[in-house]
Amino acid sequence: MRKSAARGSRRDRNEAPATVVVKPEVIAPELDRFLLALDTLSSVLDEETATVRKGEAATVDVFVQRKREVEHEIRVAGNSMAEAGVTLPEQGPFAERAQRSVDRLAEAARQNGIALTAARDAVEHVMGAIRKAAADAGSEGMYARSGRQIEGIARTMKGFDTRL
Repeated sequence: MRKSAARGSRRDRNEAPATVVVKPEVIAPELDRFLLALDTLSSVLDEETATVRKGEAATVDVFVQRKREVEHEIRVAGNSMAEAGVTLPEQGPFAERAQRSVDRLAEAARQNGIALTAARDAVEHVMGAIRKAAADAGSEGMYARSGRQIEGIARTMKGFDTRL
């Protein structure tokens, strides 16, 4: 007669016990969405920084819109996290990912700020040179046909700054 399977065969008793498979933790969808939004904003800032450094500032409006959209996504994801009771992990398998995302965003924002400040300073320098040249080029006076001196025309930049 055969031994019942409940008692186990000799082969089963001599084998090592089965290893326990631990399921990897699954990231909360709200946290994943939030971290993806942070990474997206970092990428947008990196692209804008590269564009400004190349002197291709004509696409600034596109970046303003993209940053607004990503900022909205971050806000929605953050609210979703709060509603679900999910916070940025301080330890565990996703803490490193969260820290990388936050650090990357901080560095992208820093580099972006440097590039935008340099671009603004360059524009201000050029505008200062234009103002100075316009002031220096003001007419010292003119003479009428009769030979009499008449006042010069004041060339000012009034209104010019407001149009920029």
